[in-house]
Amino acid sequence: MSLPPRPTTGAQGEAWWDARYASRQTGWDRPGHARHVEIIHRLGIQPCRALDLGCGRGRNSRYLAGQGFSVVGIDISGLAIAEARAKVGDLDCSFHRLDVLNDPIPGGPFQLVFDYGCFHVFDEDEHRARLVARVAAQLSPDALWVGMVGSTDGPPRDQGPPRRSALDIVRAVEPHFEILELNRGLLASDDDPIRPTWDVVFRKRSA
Repeated sequence: MSLPPRPTTGAQGEAWWDARYASRQTGWDRPGHARHVEIIHRLGIQPCRALDLGCGRGRNSRYLAGQGFSVVGIDISGLAIAEARAKVGDLDCSFHRLDVLNDPIPGGPFQLVFDYGCFHVFDEDEHRARLVARVAAQLSPDALWVGMVGSTDGPPRDQGPPRRSALDIVRAVEPHFEILELNRGLLASDDDPIRPTWDVVFRKRSA
């Protein structure tokens, strides 16, 4: 099933992502939690109120809740959110279908943001900046943003995460966050080429 160019907001965005989930064209949604969750353990972040951006079917939210975090997962796909809710059990997770650029984000303030590939789906500079500003407004002082962003490094490719440069990240993030880590990472699996990424850690700036 081929899909038109990716919209990221509004009714068209919801329909596009619902179609992705319905067709199972979800290479980012693998069994188990994403490797980038381990950054949270490495940093010694203790259980707290956490926001999972672009949570999809909720695999990372469920993992964090199993580690004692109180998690709010948000995604534009109603289909993905319905599946996430069906799997939550008695974990401290809630899932909400919303357009992060326009709809209120419930459940804050948060002390942690986990982002496995939400930031990089926005193609426009102004949309990435709006995303960062809206999320920052829901965070406690010194809250951390941890996650993965597709990188422009490496050879051209037709698959994998959208590609963003370090400058794209800095432009969007710097007004609201201090960049603690911007490290080269890799996505790889048995059937996919290696794809460069950024492993990121941001800290909300003081007012």
